[in-house]
Order: sequence, then C-alpha cells, then structure tokens
Amino acid sequence: MKRLFALLIPLLAHGVGAAELNLREADAGRVVSVAVGDKVVITLPGNITTGYSWSLARIEADAQRPAVKSTGDIAYKQSPANGRVGVGGLFVAPFTAAVEGKAVVHLAYKRSFEKDKPAAKIFSVTLEVKPAKEIPKKEGSDAPLVATYSIVAFDPETGDLGVAVQSKFFSVGSVVPWARANVGAVATQSYANVTYGPDGLRLLEQGKSPEETLKQLTDADEGRDLRQVGIVDAKGRAASFTGAKCNSWAGHKVGQHYAAQGNILASEAVVKDMAAAFEKARAKPSSRLADWLMAALAAAEAAGGDKRGRQSAALLVVRDKAGFGGGNDRFIDLRVEDHKEPVEELARLLEIHKRFYPNLHATKPKRTSSGDTKK
Repeated sequence: MKRLFALLIPLLAHGVGAAELNLREADAGRVVSVAVGDKVVITLPGNITTGYSWSLARIEADAQRPAVKSTGDIAYKQSPANGRVGVGGLFVAPFTAAVEGKAVVHLAYKRSFEKDKPAAKIFSVTLEVKPAKEIPKKEGSDAPLVATYSIVAFDPETGDLGVAVQSKFFSVGSVVPWARANVGAVATQSYANVTYGPDGLRLLEQGKSPEETLKQLTDADEGRDLRQVGIVDAKGRAASFTGAKCNSWAGHKVGQHYAAQGNILASEAVVKDMAAAFEKARAKPSSRLADWLMAALAAAEAAGGDKRGRQSAALLVVRDKAGFGGGNDRFIDLRVEDHKEPVEELARLLEIHKRFYPNLHATKPKRTSSGDTKK
C-alpha cells in the first residue's frame, strides 16, 4: 500500500519544492508572488493564421541577476478545428523564478513583418520572487501537500452548512470537506490532518465553539504548523487556523457565518475576493448557500487561485434528511476529480443538480427554536 501511495504522490501534488504558476489573459497587470525555483507559464489566446503571434517583448529586471528568466520558445497549440477554417489557439510562454527580486514580464501580440507598427496587444505581469521556503515533513509521513483554497459557511435562514474547495490536487473532495447537519462544517488542508474532520464535528456536537475546537485539535497535533483548517458551527460561529509553516501565500478571513482560507495562493487577494464574493452573493434574493459558495470559488479563481494551477473541486452542503430518499443529510455532494476548469465544471454540475432535484431546491426548511431544521 505504501508503495502504491508513493507512486500516486506525483499525481496528487507537484511536489513540495518547485511549484508551477499558471497565468492567463485575466492576470494582466497583476503583481504575483512566487518562490525561487517556481515555474511560471503564461498562456494567452491568439490566432497564428492571421499572422499575429505572441512574443517576449522584454523582461524588466536587474541586468546582472534577473529574478525571472525565459526557459524556452513560446509554443503555439491550435484548438481542435472541428471543421472550421482559421480557428485560433493558445500561445504558451515558459519562465522560471531564478533568484530573489522583482521582474516585469512583457509579451507583445503583433505580426513579425510589421516591425514599425505597435503591438495589437500587450500583456504585462509583475513577478515578485521570494526565497524558497522549506516545508519540513513529519518523519515517516507519506502524506502529500493539499494546497488549496476553501470556504466553510452557514445559512441562518435554512440552517444549511457547507464547504466549497478547489485545488491543484487530484480528488480534493475526498480529503478537505466534512460536514454534519445541525452540527457544523470543517475544511482541513495543507498536509491535511483528516482526523480534524470527524474529530472536529464530534467536538462541535459536544458543545465546543469553533475556536475551542480549533485549539483542542491543534494543541494535540505536533504538525500543527503545517496545517490549515476552517470551521463553522450550526450557530453560525466561525474560526480559521493557518499554521506558521504553511506555504505562502497562506492566510484566512473570518466573517459572519463563514471562514475562508487558502495556502500556496497567487496572493492575499484570493482570500479577500472569495470572502467579498460570498458576502455579495448571499445578499441576492432567492439565492441559497450553494450559490454563495460557488460565487466564492469563482472569485477566488479569478483572483489567481492556487498558484500551481487547478485540477479538482468539490461542493458539500448538508441539511437534515435532505439526502437521497431522506436517508441522510447530504443535500448536495458534488465532486470534480480531475478537470482543466474544475470550478466551471462544478458550477455546471450544480445546475444539473438543481434540475434533477427541483423539489429539494425549492423547499426551504423551517428552523426550530433549538436551531435544528425540519421540513
């Protein structure tokens, strides 16, 4: 089993050392933090049949010790034609973060034979290269890093509790989200200690607050400095913990009825935008917790997300007796295990779920005086 698990580790994470940051057209103008040794891949749309192509215009950096270097020619990948003539594709430009410092990468979209004409488009991004951070591993542990962003939340009107998560990690939904109706929700990540899920729910059920639960879980864990966890209970109280040795950028934001957290993120904006989008979405009439959580994931991804890229996502919402046939509390339990655009795919699955279970989505549970829900 250990042999099999060891073989899976390269599939689950890109290693603890060098990470890969994938930037797209929407990242133009941003300031992004990377670590020495990280790979940076800029992917931009274009159409080579028009004569236009993306090229490296220049890298603004220290001439003696450039922080960022180009590591190869810009490649062009044409989209499947599907019978169409002149279909466009993607230009892929590889770079590496060489040494500590700052660099501004400029790419130009122009025709090579029109040397005197300005570029039709310019893509610029600032890369702040910081020292590589060694992450100690608990001796004897084969657990891969679960670097990700997530949000746990509570809907005070319905009593629904939920977790949404995305990561450059295969099947993140099998590790991070835990929830129980009328009790709480937990997201455990960054060298995830999966015992935080069931143990955290048990402590909440015993009457502990999220803060007390976090303290008891982390105090008993020698690897606490590597962990990250968010918790919300059925009273709407929320708390989050980010270990001192989580890979940067790492941090969290706790708001009314939610906690958002992430590690190995493109920047602090990922968590801030996730929280802001959640708050904005829940103000919309006729929207529900699943919609708010999906809005949070979409905003986090738009802000840069996991700086290694994207692979899987999950959405878990629990409600008493709302599972299939009323036999459990899993109202919504959706997972995207391996996909180029997992957040978009998760949103698509949620819309299918709404059409497949219209009565469940139309029913708004009534809350009892004790805070429990009933149909």
